[in-house]
Amino acid sequence: MISVQPVVRPAEDMFLRLGPSRRWYLVAVALWVGAFALLFGYGYGQKTRLDDAAAGFARADQGGELEFRVTAGQGGTWAFWLETEPGTERLPLVQAMLDQGRPRAVLVTVTDERGNAVPVEESTAFEHRAATDSGWRDGWAVGEAELPPGVYRLTLPEYDDWSAGGESLAGIAAAPAPAGQPLWPLAAAAGGALLGLLTALVTVRRRTRATERAAVGR
Repeated sequence: MISVQPVVRPAEDMFLRLGPSRRWYLVAVALWVGAFALLFGYGYGQKTRLDDAAAGFARADQGGELEFRVTAGQGGTWAFWLETEPGTERLPLVQAMLDQGRPRAVLVTVTDERGNAVPVEESTAFEHRAATDSGWRDGWAVGEAELPPGVYRLTLPEYDDWSAGGESLAGIAAAPAPAGQPLWPLAAAAGGALLGLLTALVTVRRRTRATERAAVGR
């Protein structure tokens, strides 16, 4: 007697593959995750770099006046900040300034060593939180100016109205405006997210079309 053994096919041969593998969805998700990770890393790195740089700003913690020097290699755009102590209650005047968003109205004046006023424009420079010798400082950009090498005096008019005895305003600071940073990480993140979206859409469409063809027996 001849024994007939059933033929067992591999699991993948027992099902009809309809279109691209579902693994392409994993590829799409990986691209999205990579894009968001790159974007987060870029933003966090930029914020950390700027906060670290802010620790070395020229600053005055009292009196509303700061004398600073622009060296030969530092000529160009300088930005000016009002600084507060994190966690302290802000005066309504300070809070109203912060609520304006950016750019803010020019709040400071700058004079050169001859006493001549320097034109100060609105600033969109970054905001910072920096650890200084006097403690932590939150900085808010309130002006910028083009400065050649020389000695300058930065003044916050009506300092007493802003500081209320130092309870709301820690002081003022000045430093070269930050240089522009490469934008390729942002472009790469956007490209990765777009590629992930296209991968998912193409996979869905091809699988749908394959299912429709199988349903009509093609």
